Amino acid sequence: MAHLNFELSHSPHSLSLQKTLLGGRYTDLKRLGGTNSVVFSALDAPSKHRVAIKRLTAATDQQCRAAIREIRILRHLEHDNIVDLFEILGLVDRERSDRKELLAVYLVLEHCDTDLHFVLKNQTLDSEHVKLFSYQLLKAAKYIHSSNVVHRDIKPSNILINLDKGELKICDFGSARMIDPNYDHSGYLTGGKSTLWYRAPECIITPQQYNKRCDIWSIGCVIAEMILGKPLYPGKYEHEQLILMSEGVCTSNSVFSHETSMIELTRDPGYSEKPIHPLSDRLPGKSYQSALNMLEKMLKFNPGERVTSEQALADPYFDVYSYPDDEPINQCPFQIESYVDDFMSDVKDILLGLTTPIYCAEDESLHQKEEEEEEEEEEEEEVEPTGESWPGTSQATFEKL
Repeated sequence: MAHLNFELSHSPHSLSLQKTLLGGRYTDLKRLGGTNSVVFSALDAPSKHRVAIKRLTAATDQQCRAAIREIRILRHLEHDNIVDLFEILGLVDRERSDRKELLAVYLVLEHCDTDLHFVLKNQTLDSEHVKLFSYQLLKAAKYIHSSNVVHRDIKPSNILINLDKGELKICDFGSARMIDPNYDHSGYLTGGKSTLWYRAPECIITPQQYNKRCDIWSIGCVIAEMILGKPLYPGKYEHEQLILMSEGVCTSNSVFSHETSMIELTRDPGYSEKPIHPLSDRLPGKSYQSALNMLEKMLKFNPGERVTSEQALADPYFDVYSYPDDEPINQCPFQIESYVDDFMSDVKDILLGLTTPIYCAEDESLHQKEEEEEEEEEEEEEVEPTGESWPGTSQATFEKL
């Protein structure tokens, strides 16, 4: 297997956010990116280790509920292939003496070398790296799903990579939901803002009705992208996305009878229920034949027919890595009581109680950032952003061992 070896550079990037952090503990801040929240890397002065810091706004009850949910999920998940949460800082306005006014929340997280989106932009993965990353991705999904959590936004930019170890970690649980299988969640679930290219059919057609199988579709799209070196279904808008999906997989047993009949009307007169562009015509070479068999089980238009993460891990494709004793599940999954706070009114106080307060004088730049992020949240991102290269990673090369 080829060795992943990226040449790293560390160009300084001055950020006004640095002055808001506790006592200068976190220095050398560099912006990593972010869509609905901003993520920075920083040096933790006492430990000399680099961390990632994710800034969450807390201006509205909705934003506070989302932050509480993400914090509780991250604190509950402990797995080698899920990013660790180290500390939760609450930025409080020093000038408000009557009561603490929470302005923003900073999640101090494990830092990784780069993400899969950047890797795929710069390199072609060999078949062994595809298999290794796919196995780790499904291990994480098995643990997440056993926790009664649905990630809902699995995509290359939310999959972090540590290059020296060939280690993969899922991050960004901002869109995740806790789902107790013993209860009906009708009216509770929302469509979210997951990236269109990796969104499962049911999350487009019936966005308030989905379960853990929607993550399996997303993972299947990511695995296919690792093989192809490009997105599997890069639709520009929802209807085109559905057409691309229906051209690639069989829809004959679809539970979305009305919607799939509408898709048929927009396709060629020679349409049949069999896929026009099946995966078998797209995946290169014999080395991916076993991967094809697994992907066909993951990328089922009907979610009820998709394999679970546990079933996918047992597929012959992973024989070289498969070790069930090292594929743990969460012994204490979330129950419906875990997220009753979503319906309470004092969410700001609840969120403040989860944080370690840090203080700063309220300034215009902070308000400006909050307004910009609120505007971003109102606009649904329909395509995978190209973005700038991951800071600190200037060049990617593969070297044979």
